[in-house]
Amino acid sequence: MSDSLITYSNSLITYWIPYYLKQHGLKDTIIEILFFLDWKFKKLRHDFSKEHTVKVNGCSLVLIPNDVGISEELLIYNVHEPFSTNILMKNLREGMVCLDIGGNLGYYATLESKMVGKTGKVIALEPSPVNFKYLERNLDLQNESNYEALNLACGGEDGEVRFLITPKSNLNRVLKEDEEATSDMNVVKVPVKKLDTFLKEKSLKKLDLIRMDVEGYEKQILEGGKESIRKFKPMIQVEVHLQRLGKDNTKKLLEVLKTHGYNSAYCIAREFDVTTKFRDESNMFKTDLEKLLKDLEDEKLPRCIILFLEKPSN
Repeated sequence: MSDSLITYSNSLITYWIPYYLKQHGLKDTIIEILFFLDWKFKKLRHDFSKEHTVKVNGCSLVLIPNDVGISEELLIYNVHEPFSTNILMKNLREGMVCLDIGGNLGYYATLESKMVGKTGKVIALEPSPVNFKYLERNLDLQNESNYEALNLACGGEDGEVRFLITPKSNLNRVLKEDEEATSDMNVVKVPVKKLDTFLKEKSLKKLDLIRMDVEGYEKQILEGGKESIRKFKPMIQVEVHLQRLGKDNTKKLLEVLKTHGYNSAYCIAREFDVTTKFRDESNMFKTDLEKLLKDLEDEKLPRCIILFLEKPSN
């Protein structure tokens, strides 16, 4: 057995199985074990050190070598977050303006570009220089002119962040302010802007959707975009990383959204938003922020959830 498989197996036994049993019950724990085994078996058939091109949602995407995140998922199953994808497709319309924060290789940005058409616009931001090259490349492949891609981070303040680049692109990340960079690290500086600063510079007349997958920086981005959210009241799709934010900051994030008039939401545990071979849309449910806050207080909120928040009525 390979060292990586041993590591995965130990993680499954010591963390994931106890977590699933506590959070989701026996049935979902069994489903997750089956999914884990299926993933690892299918992974043996592919060479992830090379570039591959897949066709998904009518878009051609070049995958990032050695990416054990979205690239691996797309190559094995030709699908990524199917339930989040479907709810987004149901709500996007011709002529909409979308801001995609944390664009990665462009899975969502290319789909958004296709859905909003020639009269719409997509602005995609990605802080990782490695991922950004693929984001630009994949948007170019769609032969559309309705997008703009920027190697930029969003945060609570304007300035720069230190960005760590590793051999595996899914492990690339922003270094924390108090984190020391050692001589063997490949660290570059990336500009960061508050959402309000960035959108003022763009002089947008409207903003219909903000989608963000920012690995624990959700709170800072929302705090730096209060004026813009109040002005445009866009739909918001966001991954909420409880395990990174912590309980207090997750509570503050949900409360900030409430103050802006958001309430109704579609919600799914991120671990359930995988291939439909193992899951169906019953795993995604309609809820409200008050219920999510209660689940958070009762420690029933999964470690990472994807929320799709409808445009506030007021």
